[in-house]
Amino acid sequence: MMDKTQPTLDADAAALLDMFAKAQVPAMESMNPADARAAGDQRRAAANLPCPTIGAVSDLAAGGSGSAPLGLRIYRPLLGKTPSPAVIFFHGGGWVIGGPDSHDHLCRSVVRGADVTLISLDYPLSPEAKFPRTLDLCAETVRWIFDNADGLGIDPARVAFSGDSAGGNLAAVLALMARDGDLPRPRAQALFYPVTDLTMSQPSYGIDFPGMPVSARTMAWFIDHYLETSDQAHDWHASPLLAPSFAGVAPAFVMTAGCDVLCDEGRAFAAKLAEAGAEVTGAHFPGQIHPFLTLPHVLPRSYAAIEAGVEFLVRHLML
Repeated sequence: MMDKTQPTLDADAAALLDMFAKAQVPAMESMNPADARAAGDQRRAAANLPCPTIGAVSDLAAGGSGSAPLGLRIYRPLLGKTPSPAVIFFHGGGWVIGGPDSHDHLCRSVVRGADVTLISLDYPLSPEAKFPRTLDLCAETVRWIFDNADGLGIDPARVAFSGDSAGGNLAAVLALMARDGDLPRPRAQALFYPVTDLTMSQPSYGIDFPGMPVSARTMAWFIDHYLETSDQAHDWHASPLLAPSFAGVAPAFVMTAGCDVLCDEGRAFAAKLAEAGAEVTGAHFPGQIHPFLTLPHVLPRSYAAIEAGVEFLVRHLML
């Protein structure tokens, strides 16, 4: 890892990290996956975020005859017009924690702002499921969604892939696979502080503040649970920044946070897309931390970040 001068935190982010440090909140990497998931559930329940009003929410179970390979949570917009433009969403959590519940507020905010149907995938977590199995199941489910677009009430010609953090990693890899013809092609991809380089070689891995929810140590813990072997970090299906070509990929929105260890790999990914001639819209929040999108009750800059992504989705899905 490389040294990096520590960036300046926004006042609200600094106050939150100070509170975490003083409370001696256990680092995620000090726990086993089950305990880390339980701690995340407890924090979410304590936050008790109000849910943005949308049209409807329903869950589709996986495993039955003709059903999707993975469980799906489907969020409908208020107007409920069909066929609707759609966002296929992959939640963050380092492939180890999280799920549709952890990202419910974020998903509702996107649906409310963009007037789209959003389909959130409940993919299996690591280490119970590892790379490439998690990616393969997501790819199979994306194919199923496109094949069943009529029944889902969505327009297969107006679909975006989206995700945050590890979910942004999955969305970015699937968009590259779609470019190669291995999946139906999305019209756009919206990536929020995505993981793009599992070699952990970017300079921003030197960012380290007391109380950080996601540090370089946390990312090493996530990656160790996700990959079967360390060599897999060099496979572009795990590290999309290492893809041999970015030509022809769907237009991308890439959001980064300046006080996030993932900052430089997100910005490097956006730069490689742009160099290859892809349309890229960047949004950078210099004083914010990972994962501020899911902490709007204490880090209100998350609303501006979501709005930037919503504007991108509207521009590409509503034409």
